[in-house]
Amino acid sequence: MKEPSVTQTRTEKKRAQIRAAAKQLFLRHGFQATSTDAIAAAASTSKETLYRYYAKKEDLFVDVLHSLTIERFFWAQLMERSTEPKNTQELRVLLRTTAQGLLETMMQPEYLAILRLIMAELPRFPELGTLFRQTVPEQGFNYFLTLLRSGQRNGVVREHIDPPTVARMFLGTVLTYALLDGLMQNMQAPQIPDPGAIDTFVDHMMDMISTRKTE
Repeated sequence: MKEPSVTQTRTEKKRAQIRAAAKQLFLRHGFQATSTDAIAAAASTSKETLYRYYAKKEDLFVDVLHSLTIERFFWAQLMERSTEPKNTQELRVLLRTTAQGLLETMMQPEYLAILRLIMAELPRFPELGTLFRQTVPEQGFNYFLTLLRSGQRNGVVREHIDPPTVARMFLGTVLTYALLDGLMQNMQAPQIPDPGAIDTFVDHMMDMISTRKTE
């Protein structure tokens, strides 16, 4: 594998420095109240340098979202996994891994803090909702949709189910944990469901969608 050049490494370090400063300011003051001047000062850089990396504040907010979601190790691992279950055992493993990855992403304190920020800012900045949708919600939905459709092609998932509806049911269940046990628990650290609860959820999903073929 080719090693990154000194320039690439320096660029990534500067980007990470700006992003870290922006994240702290967004979480502390909100999107609207955080200026690019304040971000540049907190990152110990100039506005000219900041704009060299991010054309506008929205681009920087997207990068912060990505750093909390898409670039996280467990999420990156999930997105790289196969969505082609060849048998019911593989299907169950994929369902379990998907549920775990989504929960680990959505139950991060910083992720929940960003979600609270977005909800507070939506009336003034509706575009933030679109930016948020493009991270975990849409990527998770599309990943699960692909999994279901490939499972149907392989005879592992029942033909009569409607993949978009089932994908919403799956994500909706995961979201209730993020909402009830994370977003609305201001005074307590968010708790990922115990393994037994996740297994039970996956068992119910298997009962609903699996052809239960003999292997």
